[in-house]
Amino acid sequence: MSERADDLSCNSSRVTESANIEWARLPQFDASGTVLIGLVKAREAERGRRPDSRSQVDIEIHGRDPQARTGAALAACGTLLQAIDELRTAAEELAPPEWRREHLYREGYRGLFLEGFEFHDDGTVRVLFDFDDLDLLILDLHPDGRRTATVES
Repeated sequence: MSERADDLSCNSSRVTESANIEWARLPQFDASGTVLIGLVKAREAERGRRPDSRSQVDIEIHGRDPQARTGAALAACGTLLQAIDELRTAAEELAPPEWRREHLYREGYRGLFLEGFEFHDDGTVRVLFDFDDLDLLILDLHPDGRRTATVES
């Protein structure tokens, strides 16, 4: 994927048209009143086959004035969903070595399921992949073009 993280963040003035991208649930503030959380519709091919067959992707918008960034976040979701196979591969390749040994090369590995996207006001986009019951492999797309991956439980 040639886009920089800044082009995918909801800080970007670039608006990417994407076929049929729409909110499944409009963003609403979380209990703290600081993060907007919504759901975007996603096809199985984008999300990955999930045991729960859910067809939505979680979206979180963090930081300053998240309401003003909902349209840009939705457009960025369209771009991210179009590139999801490449992002999934990047997450696996950048994952910590111990995760790769324990999961990626294990017989029965089911692959990564797209859980959601987080948009932060510093331009970082986090792509959250579920790989186990309560664990996430997270690909961070940094504004300077760097990519990093971490595992969170």
